Amino acid sequence: MISKPTFAVYERYCPRVKVASTTVMLVVISILFLVFSIPIDIYFLGYAYGTFTDNTPEEMAVRWLFYAIVTLMYYTNNSINFFMYFASGRKFRQAFLSTFFCIQPTKRGTTNTSGTAVTGVQSMSMTAMTQVQNN
Repeated sequence: MISKPTFAVYERYCPRVKVASTTVMLVVISILFLVFSIPIDIYFLGYAYGTFTDNTPEEMAVRWLFYAIVTLMYYTNNSINFFMYFASGRKFRQAFLSTFFCIQPTKRGTTNTSGTAVTGVQSMSMTAMTQVQNN
């Protein structure tokens, strides 16, 4: 029985798909950046040009609430970017795992010392175990 090729197979043999997915990811990240960073820019411009009047405690409370919300949105953009890159970038995931967990991923479809085929996460964990055993 012939199985349908997965997206990873298309990505390997069809660079157009890889470029298209990268382009989509970059467009989404750019749109999210604008959505989450424009409100704090509006706040700082309004503050610089004196559009906020703090005549009453209620107005001051509203200004501080608006500042808290736009600051939270700004920091949310940074955390969303991390998860977007982690979810969509194979090289980013590999660099992250090797930096923080000392895991060096090997190529898919390699064989271990017993001759059994190993792929993906198994390969990375076996590499990490081999490094620990060798030290």
